[in-house]
Amino acid sequence: MPSRIDQAPAKLVQVTSAALKFQGRAAEGVEMSLSSHFERLGAPLTNSRWSWGAVGGNGAVYLRVWQDRVVRRDGKQLVEVTHQEKYGDGRGRDNLGYAERLRHVGLIRDGAPSFMVMCLSKAPHAPDSPREIQSYNDKDLFVGGDLHELDGDFWLEIVDRVPVAGHR
Repeated sequence: MPSRIDQAPAKLVQVTSAALKFQGRAAEGVEMSLSSHFERLGAPLTNSRWSWGAVGGNGAVYLRVWQDRVVRRDGKQLVEVTHQEKYGDGRGRDNLGYAERLRHVGLIRDGAPSFMVMCLSKAPHAPDSPREIQSYNDKDLFVGGDLHELDGDFWLEIVDRVPVAGHR
């Protein structure tokens, strides 16, 4: 069951700690597509154009998340994994990526382990356009902890950072 944080609305802030720094390149300086990255994790995307995450053969949920959607709340680092303002009240009904994200959140809520791939948006402040990935951290995975409900959205706690190398 997700915890509920009943405080003032979250203020999205750019978290600049070393824990969220980007490398953005695969081994030997060769850029790797995000789809290839998820395959390397053992969690191939259902669709390379619209999937926002995947379930690995190990049962873990791997989510693509945005660096600018990380907040600090009560000493915890949380990342937004749903976006009701944009997709709620049926607006996301036809968005296959969002429908898949809700299924992934359900798996996490039911106890599936979770990992996050941190992405940097090309235009983080453009509210209505689909986001494009400028870069992503291909060296580290961020380990998900408790799922929190905050201001009508689900936020996943970042509890650790582990190297991608050797993870599967």
